[in-house]
Amino acid sequence: ELLPALTGAFDQIATAVRQIRGAGEDLHVAVNASVSVKWLIPRLSGFADAHPSVRLHLAELPSHATSYRGAHAVVRMVPTSRLADPDATSFIQSHLGLVMSPALAERFADNPLRAPRLSAQTHQQGWAIWGALAGMELPPAPEQPFAHLHFAIDAAIAGLGVAVMPWPLVADYVRSGRLVAPFGFRKAESAFALLAAPGVSSRALDQFRKWLVSEGAKTPPAPAYRPLKPVATR
Repeated sequence: ELLPALTGAFDQIATAVRQIRGAGEDLHVAVNASVSVKWLIPRLSGFADAHPSVRLHLAELPSHATSYRGAHAVVRMVPTSRLADPDATSFIQSHLGLVMSPALAERFADNPLRAPRLSAQTHQQGWAIWGALAGMELPPAPEQPFAHLHFAIDAAIAGLGVAVMPWPLVADYVRSGRLVAPFGFRKAESAFALLAAPGVSSRALDQFRKWLVSEGAKTPPAPAYRPLKPVATR
């Protein structure tokens, strides 16, 4: 019965001791793998330059977890309903869209939905969610599964098929022309957010939170949704 309350207290004591002993401050953050690989890590040099005294430690957050033992916060996509939590800070609104290589898009220009489908085990409902957002009834079709979204992104870049992806993870690839989004993107009921551990507060966490919001604001607008007409699904 004492464990939940004491765990947080001892974590705060440990953090305070580390701050006193060292010139800097440790910040432990758990992140979903694909968010880390395709969005966070490529931008971390900016945080390190702005806050050299913060020692950031990243851990991989399991796909469905919203907390991680020993972490001051987690970073992941969450339903917008979760943003009512006082410990949650949204930094990018999520939009979903289909992405594929330019060569594959040209091959299936009449109907991108005929292209081989790629999916991620960490986002198994991606196709169903996109179909609902787009108002399309998707025909049954085999999907090639990958363990993570970032694996499916790389497979799409390689021309293996078409994948449903959140805009922030593929924005750089679409803007550079390595991927195309034949239907554009639809706003989803989810967001990229930081979830602070209950009762945890520190200068480093505040700095990281503000930096995430600032970086998120730099995300270019997602291409508007544009259904192809006619779209044959048979």
